Formats: sequence, structure tokens, C-alpha cells
Amino acid sequence: MSRKTNPIQSSIWIAEQVILLVIAVATIGATIIELVRIFDVMTVNLSDLFLLFIYAEVLGMVGCFIETIGSQLHFLLLLLLLH
Repeated sequence: MSRKTNPIQSSIWIAEQVILLVIAVATIGATIIELVRIFDVMTVNLSDLFLLFIYAEVLGMVGCFIETIGSQLHFLLLLLLLH
């Protein structure tokens, strides 16, 4: 983030980072819950693999979004994939 920003831009940037952190932590938590369920049932279904793949994609998108400092293209792709 540039040093020549106003307080509103700084607040938006901080809020964006907090939201991305919440998304990442929630995705990791959901992945752990799903893995525990898989080990508890001792059966892996196609839906389980698909769900784990979606979790991996969400984490990848969050990481990509953070690396590119919020590129509008990545944000658009994130919205398209989640809807």
C-alpha cells in the first residue's frame, strides 16, 4: 500500500485484508472438519474430493488476491467462481 493514501483508502485496505484472513481461516477450518469426518467414516466419496478441491481453490484465490494486491481481474474471477 502506498504511503500517500487517505484514511478512507487505508481503512478499506485494512478491511479487505481482515476479510481475506477470515476467509482463509474459515476455509482451513472447514477443510480440517471435512478431513476429520472422512477419517471418522473411513470412506472417501467423490463429493468429499470435490469439496476438498473447492477448499484448495478458495485458498489459492485468496493467496493470489493477496499477491496481486487486489487485482480487479482476480476479484472478478473470484466472484464468478463462487456464484
